[in-house]
Formats: sequence, C-alpha cells, structure tokens
Amino acid sequence: MYDAFTPNIGPGEIKDPGAGGTIEFYKYWGQVCSVETTTAEARTVAQPDRVGITGTVALSTDGGDLTLTVTGGYNQTADTVMTFADAGDFVTFISIKIGSSYYWRVLAKADELVLPSTSVSSSPSTSASASVSTSPSTSVSASPSTSPSTSASTSPSAS
Repeated sequence: MYDAFTPNIGPGEIKDPGAGGTIEFYKYWGQVCSVETTTAEARTVAQPDRVGITGTVALSTDGGDLTLTVTGGYNQTADTVMTFADAGDFVTFISIKIGSSYYWRVLAKADELVLPSTSVSSSPSTSASASVSTSPSTSVSASPSTSPSTSASTSPSAS
C-alpha cells in the first residue's frame, strides 16, 4: 500500500520527461503527466506491462504542438500518434491485455483533441449492387433501400 502514495509511483503527478522523452505510467492508477512545450515537441508513452493502469497526459503550457506517440497503439486499429494543439488538451488511457500483450486504450479525451478517424460511415450508399439467384425467391424486405439493386433470376420468382 505504501507505493500507492509514493510520489512519482502512485496516484498523482509524474514528471514530464521533456522533449523527446518517454512517459512511463507505473503500476498504479491515476497518474497525470502535465506537459509543457516551448516549441513543437514530441513525447512517447511506453507500452504498459500489466492491466488496470490509468494515466493521463495533459498539455498544461502550450508553446507549440505536442505530438504524442503511444507505443503499441491506443485503439483497435493500432493508431499510435495524436497531436495536442492547445493548453487543456488531454487524453486518459487504461491498460488492457490482448492475448499475452498489454496495450493502452483511450478512456477519455478533451473534445478538442482530434484522433485519426477509423469509424465506419453510417450514411446511405449510392453504389449499385447486383445479385444472381438460381432458386425461387420469396423474400420480402421490411426496410426501404437507398441503393439501386439489380436482380437476375434463372427460375420463376414469386414476390
């Protein structure tokens, strides 16, 4: 229990390693690394070595953009880089285990912090689709389609 309240080990603020340095969140939850930039600078977050660690990187003084590289990636598609543009930008990570390795996942972030988009679009498709049927078709669709559809059948079809 002692380690949980020891400066730079347990919850609380950990030291900014400086330009080009590596931020290491140790084995406990709730650590915050407040970063001060004097020009455009970079930091790296070390890959975790166990589950359940939480850590936050916050840009406290904005002298230039902060480029943060997350070792091992911070999402399912293994994106590794994010950019902090303004003081107050932050990201909070939690460590998880996938297979036999440990990774960071974004738990929370400042609304202004933009991460690369890897989401799937939910907008309707305007591309044509085609299908060929070799058996009688009796299907009925309950939802309207916004995509043109071409259907060819080699046997009688009932609709």
